[in-house]
Amino acid sequence: MESVRITFVSFLSETLKKNLGPNILGALTRQETETLAKAKELFDRISTPYDLKLIVVPPWNTVLDEIRDGNHDLLMLQGEFLDFWKQYAARGCPYREMINTSERLVMTIE
Repeated sequence: MESVRITFVSFLSETLKKNLGPNILGALTRQETETLAKAKELFDRISTPYDLKLIVVPPWNTVLDEIRDGNHDLLMLQGEFLDFWKQYAARGCPYREMINTSERLVMTIE
């Protein structure tokens, strides 16, 4: 069986890590770790091998590049991303629209 190519979008950039307080950073790190663990559990449960590529934002255009390039089978996001993009969609933020129209699967883990 061929591996599923997953791109996971992390928002824990080095700049963000340096500028967040320990409580917020700890919470965000736990959320990301739990998200990746849930994905691993899912793919193990359905006996599907996968290759995980991690991209860190900002810069946010890396997400757009990943969606455009389509060099993955599944784009995996934490629920906070969609909430963030919903807030900025009214201001012309292209991310939500690109995800809605992507030809690849998008999985959001809460």
